[in-house]
Amino acid sequence: MERMTFRVLLPRDMQRRERVTLSQPREIAHFSKYADDQVRYDRSNLLRYKEPVIGEDLLDGIDSYTPKDESDPNAHPAPLGPLLDTLTHAKEKITKQPQFVTFRNNLNKILGTPYNTSNPWTLWAEKRHGCVYLDVRRTPDELTRNQSSHINQVRAMYAGRRFELFATEQSSDDASGSRRVNQEEEYCGLFALTLGEKRLIVAAEIDCYDNVDTKTDSYSYVELKTTRTLLTDKDRYVFERFKLLSFWIQSYVVGTPRIVCGFRNDDFKLEKLQVFKTTDIPSFCRKYWEPQVCLSFANGLLQWILDNTAEGQNLQTIGHASPDPKRVVQRSHPTDRLNFPKNMQTVSKLVTVAAIAALMFGDAAAYKPGKVSSGSKSPEKQPGFCKEPEDCKVAGYECVALQTTRSGAEEVKQCVPKKVDTDVCSGQFPGLCPSFASWTDPYKLISSVCTYKPAKKCSKDPGAKSVKGEVICVPGAKDADGEDLDVIYGCVDVDVAAKQLGFTNKEDAGKLAKKLGTADAVIEACVDTNSTTTELLCGGHGTCAPAQATLEYACKCNVGYSGTYCDIKDSNKCALPGQCSAGECNLEKQVCECPAGTTGNQCADCDESSGDACSGNGKCSDKKCVCKAGFLGEHCDQEQQKKKKSSSSSTTSTSALATSGSSAGNTTVTTPSPSAAVGLSISSVASFAVVAVSLLAMN
Repeated sequence: MERMTFRVLLPRDMQRRERVTLSQPREIAHFSKYADDQVRYDRSNLLRYKEPVIGEDLLDGIDSYTPKDESDPNAHPAPLGPLLDTLTHAKEKITKQPQFVTFRNNLNKILGTPYNTSNPWTLWAEKRHGCVYLDVRRTPDELTRNQSSHINQVRAMYAGRRFELFATEQSSDDASGSRRVNQEEEYCGLFALTLGEKRLIVAAEIDCYDNVDTKTDSYSYVELKTTRTLLTDKDRYVFERFKLLSFWIQSYVVGTPRIVCGFRNDDFKLEKLQVFKTTDIPSFCRKYWEPQVCLSFANGLLQWILDNTAEGQNLQTIGHASPDPKRVVQRSHPTDRLNFPKNMQTVSKLVTVAAIAALMFGDAAAYKPGKVSSGSKSPEKQPGFCKEPEDCKVAGYECVALQTTRSGAEEVKQCVPKKVDTDVCSGQFPGLCPSFASWTDPYKLISSVCTYKPAKKCSKDPGAKSVKGEVICVPGAKDADGEDLDVIYGCVDVDVAAKQLGFTNKEDAGKLAKKLGTADAVIEACVDTNSTTTELLCGGHGTCAPAQATLEYACKCNVGYSGTYCDIKDSNKCALPGQCSAGECNLEKQVCECPAGTTGNQCADCDESSGDACSGNGKCSDKKCVCKAGFLGEHCDQEQQKKKKSSSSSTTSTSALATSGSSAGNTTVTTPSPSAAVGLSISSVASFAVVAVSLLAMN
């Protein structure tokens, strides 16, 4: 097993190095994770800070609490699946390719290393397309400690979580104190930042917020901590030397401006609060540690990992704290590989692009997003759903199928307007496919493509008619080399694997993919890389379709939309159930009937002159709704299902320094089906990487 070493300088030597800076973190995306593994790309699980009541019992409810089992060596602390899925919603905010993607937990460990002499850590990594993905791992010592946790450790951990409940707004349907500690639910932000010259994307669990700028949609986050009341000089030393360093790193890395610390007595009763401004903490602790030492070490180690990780290589870097003055970090190649989305390019590119490459007769295992939820998953309850032709009750509509695996079904069907054969993508003609922008997750994530599908028995005779067992091929269909193809047109989603399109093996699929070059054509023509609202092909309001018998793709827009990417609401006309932003689509008249409080094309604007604007749950500003706390949606007509946020009382500083460990920075998110040897759960198959680090004693 190959080994390499990274020499770690003493803190005093690192202080002499060139100054390293950390840029102001910029939030580019976020997600809410629930106990049932649902992941929503919104702020529904973000809580608002409220000042907790002194005297609260931080062990309230512990008798019915079951700690999370963290002793399983195969359990994965923080799967990358939700992180990567969320990045597909943030592509327009990633202006440059990152060099590292990681959860904050890994940076916490690395930044604290120069002043940590006793806690070994491990991280795993792999480089793909120039970007290194770091993965959270537990050391054998951590697993052993977790198996034999002392009762006081369990109580302290629980008290930290309980403090978070007391210090955040509860939803209106919760009685005071009725919420219970739940380690499975969280809100996570994704931040872009630069350390030295290295670009990073960092995911971090966020406790709560205390203010929001509605104009910029920026939130002022708050970190919540608890610690035992400081009674002795030793207590104060430990607090300033170790705990405040940990708290500063955790908040500074993602730009959290405030830390609220609750001090408790030995009976776990809350005794006082103290508010710390993150940027002020180093001045309190200057005699014990220097921020520049932490940043310099992290910059050097990340550069070493970047330089010594070959493309696609599995690495294990093991950090060990030891009194060895050489202070060496070791690296080795592990035998195991982590699972990683198979067609993932770099996160600066569309993950959808990789999916399209798999879809268009490419790899037999396409990328699939993680489990999401925001409504009914039953297709029967979706607007315009049909099973049979007779289900389309309005004249001039046809029941059209689209192949997808996103919903767990092989295909979904929708009533689509059809006056002539060329209107719909089917058989010989490349027309419109079903659109799912008005459906709930996971259907609304579907991107519709009209493409060639193989036809085993088809006739190319002019004037031929379809007979049982035989269809009419697309006349003149040729591949990129000019060879004739036996194909018809059909509707597919970008998550459809090649084998589902009728191929018998992966080799056949790959050959046709190469010959057609369809994926590149679709990406170039139908993906708006500058969009700030959607990553769907044609904005979800049209179909990516070719010109007749060509590989020249473009967006065909639904009625009421226009533009290169169907991103312009050009009229109040409509043709699909549920298409209008508000109100209903009158399918016989094909017009959106706008309810009171709404106006404009597709009923998308709020009517400032109406008392019903924004459903009474917000204010109309420049034709757009600004919702009150607790309400979501374009017209503020969706009530947050989990925790509503209302106004919060402000807190004031008391005295002294303090903080402890509730809610660390490692985001614990799980996806439905774990795959692969080392257990990294992600929504599709592929290999990832490994890095371990032996941390060295720093005096």
